[in-house]
Amino acid sequence: MPGECHWGAPGGGFFVWLGLPAGLDSSAALLPAAEASGVSCVPGARFCSDGGGQASLRLAFSLLSATEMTEGARRLGAVIRAAVRCAQPLLSASHLRSKSL
Repeated sequence: MPGECHWGAPGGGFFVWLGLPAGLDSSAALLPAAEASGVSCVPGARFCSDGGGQASLRLAFSLLSATEMTEGARRLGAVIRAAVRCAQPLLSASHLRSKSL
């Protein structure tokens, strides 16, 4: 995973939360790209009634082998790195727009 991502070891259950790098929205282009790479995940916003969760993903791990989880993490990491590269110009442009007259 890219260094800007964060997660914790699950204390039980079947899911782990992945925090995304600043500026990424899990339900925008990231979700379709993850699914196209063969990784299923759920945007965090679907679990937040307060309008938050855009910068997180909920990942299931209970049905996968260690090899499958490693491969899924590699694929998802590649998707996130690509999204960060694409988002940099967009983040800069939105910053400039916020300062318009």
